[in-house]
Amino acid sequence: MSTQTKKTLAIIGGALGIALISAFATISVQALYKQHETPPPSAPVAVAPTPPSPPVAQVVAVNPHYVTKSYPVRNCYPTQNVVYQDSKQGIPGAGAVIGGVAGGLAGSAIHGNARNVAIGIGAAVGALSGNAVQQNMNKPEPVVQNSTQCTTHTASKKVQQGYEVTYQYNGVQSMVVMSTPPVSSTMPLPISANG
Repeated sequence: MSTQTKKTLAIIGGALGIALISAFATISVQALYKQHETPPPSAPVAVAPTPPSPPVAQVVAVNPHYVTKSYPVRNCYPTQNVVYQDSKQGIPGAGAVIGGVAGGLAGSAIHGNARNVAIGIGAAVGALSGNAVQQNMNKPEPVVQNSTQCTTHTASKKVQQGYEVTYQYNGVQSMVVMSTPPVSSTMPLPISANG
């Protein structure tokens, strides 16, 4: 084998060796890179258990809640009353005096012996009649007085005060009165009136 051929074979062999070493190095670098890219398997991490969510009730119905409130009502109306007042007409005893004078004058119209008797009788009868007329005139007179009478009674009315919330839990239906209605179709337990 000539020296020239040996040199050529040596160059080819060296090139092949370099190519093999390069390929092996590339494969080794890629394997190392993949090892660093994927972490090695480790022990499982303990996860804290989630606390159970509170039980909820299903809202069945929401209706206004009414209460009855009482309040006083005052009613006033006009009325008329009849009262009797003394009549202050004339001077006391004036009827008897005027009647006596009139009766005496009437008796004086009679002539003769009976004239004096007639005057006395006329005066007496006139005085009695005049007194009776004056007493009749002085009788209490009915007078109508207007006034106002008032009465007070108690009335009542229904006023809305909150909401009646019907809910169901575990097949049992219950109701609670709340000042505000629930905001969703479920409510967390325990349920109490929200004052």
